Amino acid sequence: MRKLTQKKTAFYLLWVAHKENPEQFLPAWKFVGEVHIKEIDAWFFMSYKGPTNGLSIYQENEGLVERRMTIGKTGARYFEYRIADLGAIKEPELKAFYELITQETVVI
Repeated sequence: MRKLTQKKTAFYLLWVAHKENPEQFLPAWKFVGEVHIKEIDAWFFMSYKGPTNGLSIYQENEGLVERRMTIGKTGARYFEYRIADLGAIKEPELKAFYELITQETVVI
């Protein structure tokens, strides 16, 4: 794999949540912090730009991600995201990353 990006890591978090519970939405603030991508045994730090990548995936891959507006306990409004249709991945790099993390034997 060439490079792990913020966008790929945001997609990974969405994919893991989808595997655990396809109905689960992830709040934008979950896209910040250290993430272990166990399928390739790599750690990645998602910066404050992480939530923006959830939006990028939503905008650039129509039908892949669903979002909804949420009002938090503090009254803050933010988006939550979830995978809607994995067959809707349009970006070649994101598609290659998905194929990498879903193959039986991962080659690094």
